Amino acid sequence: MKWLGQYIQDLTARFRDDVYLENISSGTIASGGNLGLDSNNKVVKQSDTGITDLHGAGVDGANNQVLTDDGDGTVTSEANLTFDGTTLATTGKATINSGPSAGGPSLSIAQEDVDQHGISIDATALTAAGSADAIFIDAANAVSPIHVDQDIGATNSISHNGAFYSNVAKASVTASGQTCNMHGAQFIATDTGDNVGTVNVTGLKVSSNMTSDTGTTTLYGIHNKQTGTADTIAGYLSELPAAATDIKLLADDGGGDDYFSINIGEAGVCDITTVDGDSHAADLTFNIDGLTSFKNYSNHDTRFSITGNDSDYFGIAVGNNGDTTLSTIDLAGANAHLSITADGRIGQYSTPGTYRWYVSGNDSDYLQLDIGTHGSAKFTTLDSASDAADIELEADGAIILDSAGNIDLEAAGDVTIDSTNLTMSSATSAKPVLTLLTTHTDKDKSAELMFRKNAVDTEDGEDLGIITFYGEDEGNNNTKFAHIKGEIAESDDGAEGGSIKLAVAAHDGEMRNGLIIQDGDAEDEIDVTIGEGTESVTTVAGHLTAAGSVRGKLIHVVSCNFSDAMVTSEHFIPFVTASESTAFANVATPWIAPVAGKLLKVHWRSSQHCNISSNEMSFRLYKISDGTRWSGTNESLLGTKVVTGPARTTHVVADFQTGLESGAGAETNAFAANDILGVSIQHSQDQGSTEKVTVTLVFELDFSSY
Repeated sequence: MKWLGQYIQDLTARFRDDVYLENISSGTIASGGNLGLDSNNKVVKQSDTGITDLHGAGVDGANNQVLTDDGDGTVTSEANLTFDGTTLATTGKATINSGPSAGGPSLSIAQEDVDQHGISIDATALTAAGSADAIFIDAANAVSPIHVDQDIGATNSISHNGAFYSNVAKASVTASGQTCNMHGAQFIATDTGDNVGTVNVTGLKVSSNMTSDTGTTTLYGIHNKQTGTADTIAGYLSELPAAATDIKLLADDGGGDDYFSINIGEAGVCDITTVDGDSHAADLTFNIDGLTSFKNYSNHDTRFSITGNDSDYFGIAVGNNGDTTLSTIDLAGANAHLSITADGRIGQYSTPGTYRWYVSGNDSDYLQLDIGTHGSAKFTTLDSASDAADIELEADGAIILDSAGNIDLEAAGDVTIDSTNLTMSSATSAKPVLTLLTTHTDKDKSAELMFRKNAVDTEDGEDLGIITFYGEDEGNNNTKFAHIKGEIAESDDGAEGGSIKLAVAAHDGEMRNGLIIQDGDAEDEIDVTIGEGTESVTTVAGHLTAAGSVRGKLIHVVSCNFSDAMVTSEHFIPFVTASESTAFANVATPWIAPVAGKLLKVHWRSSQHCNISSNEMSFRLYKISDGTRWSGTNESLLGTKVVTGPARTTHVVADFQTGLESGAGAETNAFAANDILGVSIQHSQDQGSTEKVTVTLVFELDFSSY
């Protein structure tokens, strides 16, 4: 019993100061079922939802401080981190680290108040002398250090400042000797790598897009607006190496070959370039609703030149008092022509009037320009004392008259052109036409085309003038095909004679005379030569009438018929009767040639076959020369022509102009004047019958000197 009593005493003693509950099952505290001590240290049940008084836990900070776990079961009230139910405020640094596998942004902020900032940073403590930034982002390989995705859904009147809005303002005074640089926005892109591939670096890239043009719409790539005053105001400032392109604008299709560029080089040299990568259509047009002015340093000119050649140019120089000089320069020669082409007026665009130019101190002699209706213009020169007011156009190059209508030259006297060549050209069919028009009614007078050679001295055979006809051959070579030439045939005073020669290119481009009309060897006598070379042919389409005789080489035809059984004996063709003979001395055999000539051909046809046993027929030409007696033994053989005998249904021609038998006589078909001629025929095989023969002999007789 003593032991039991002692146990009870010890057990009750435990609850004098503390309460112990042992072997209690785990469970969930019911809502409002929290136990604690009241002010009398009595165990009570608290009906509140939580514990609000943490002084017992050592919390004694200011209001709205955030509690943090110390890691040992105790908490700390953070003086630099407060939350009043609306705003979370921190004093000092704040670090947010999502870890390598957060699966989302490190910091997400949602603003549901429609008229408040999403993020507001107060960095006014940063001084001008400091080097810190209000926001610093170290992005390394991020696609974009700052990416703004703004979806505008409002349809009412509202102004959006863009995804990036910067308002930099300064009211403080920059002291003397100090420099303040302000930038609304500054972008720096730097590549220091040793690149092998393709790298494109862009300091600022702006892209604007509008897919609908309904309503009143405006789309700008960059809108630059500047206000206020300054010693220098520039909408755009570019500082690049001299060889770099300051501004390059590509065509709207995005191609890199078509562009407009401006480049500023050393000493302020400026190049404006337009490029058409496929052609030369990169025109440059200035649409000016007002005055266009070019202002240069005094006595410096404005120059215009083609790409790649600055040495040849057109210049406009303006000096004191507005003195103006137009210059064209061809550095290597004198081909810097000046052409003015106007579809209307040149000069002042005002009410048509009269403009005069004088020599200083003399307003009586002048050049006058009258502007009339539709921009018509008339230049007039006046010499008040006489008629010496000449007008002269002198150019170190070409003078071009480009008229949409006619160009009329009216002169009371002569019009003289002192030039090497005078050319008229036209692309119109059957043009140009040179017309010499006369309107007088004199029967024995008309217009004249004169070729005059005013040389110091002339001589026989000297050319006076030539009309040539040129065209292109199949090789596109400019070739002369014909000409008409006038010459002096005889230059003696009192015995003057001339000639006209019509020539054409004779088969190889060489000019040969086809018609020569020339002074004869007596007064009122004209000699005419037709053709060139002995093989030339002259054709008369109609009749040829001669008051005298027609002399030259003529064709003489002799025909005869006979009948005989000639077997293989040589028979002479009779020129007089139908009886042939085997002897040259026979009275019917020969005829005398009045002039020299040739036997051209013998045409033969027989009533019987002449081709039996491969018969060959030999035709022979004989002569007895003038001065030799006509007898049977004095004839000599000139030439022999052998042909194959024909059938009786056809003919044979013995051509003495080619293929005469070698070693047979003189091997010629030519004879002299007054030769007695005879022609024979001989078969190589007996044809076995009597035949009737008709034969025609064609001679060429030369009556040129008859």
